Parts: sequence; structure tokens; C-alpha cells
Amino acid sequence: MKILRLSKFWIGFLIISAGIFSAGNAFGAAPSPSSFKPDMPFEQAINILRNSASPHLNIAVLWKDLERNAGISKNTPIGIDGVSKVPLRTHLKLLLSALSAGSEAKLGYVIDEGVIIIATEKSLPGRLQTRIYYIADLVAR
Repeated sequence: MKILRLSKFWIGFLIISAGIFSAGNAFGAAPSPSSFKPDMPFEQAINILRNSASPHLNIAVLWKDLERNAGISKNTPIGIDGVSKVPLRTHLKLLLSALSAGSEAKLGYVIDEGVIIIATEKSLPGRLQTRIYYIADLVAR
């Protein structure tokens, strides 16, 4: 019998990309994102997201960028209620959309080497794109 071992990068990637449901209260552990309340501080909501998967998600929030460019601090109320039975990526997207509402600076995230980076969309590292070029005319015969 073979045991598949995944690095933290791949586990975090699978949880967010494949939309694995949050386990949160299923095991009596930490609160789940479905417990979000409109007056909850942003930092508390991030901690709930971080602890709602096992192993914990690596989430880096670029607080200085959010404060400077979007007027969002750790204590900013999130402005949404939690929803149940949705993937963690949906909770994250809803959270960032709610905080971006009414602001010119939209929030976003990227996954880079197993870390979920949250910042304004303009400040996020570029997203990689695969491009295919026809180079047959460049190859010497």
C-alpha cells in the first residue's frame, strides 16, 4: 500500500483551488467561516479562515498596502454574514468582495509557493500565464 504525502504547498493549493469544504466546527475545533458576522474585524475573519483547514492555511495579508490603498485595517468590520456549505475559496472571495465594496481599490489574492497573499489587486504579484509560440521558422535546418 502506497501512502501519498503532499507538501503544505499542495495541500493549501488543493484546499483553495479544488474547493474543499471547510471542516471548522465539524470536529469541534475552531470556528468556521460560516460564523462570520458583519461587525467582525477583518483580522479575526482571516484567522478563522487560516484555522479552518488542517493543516492551517498560510495566509499573508499585506496590511500596509490595504491601509494605504484601500483604507482597510485589521479592525475594519467585514460587513457580511457567513454562509454554510461552500468551499473556502468562496468564503475568501465573498470576504474580499465585501471589503472592496464601494472602494476604487479592489482586493484580491494569489497563491504563491503555498502562501495565500491578500492585498489590493494592483499590489499583488503578477499571475503567471502559459503562452505558446510557434518557433519553427526560427529553428535552423
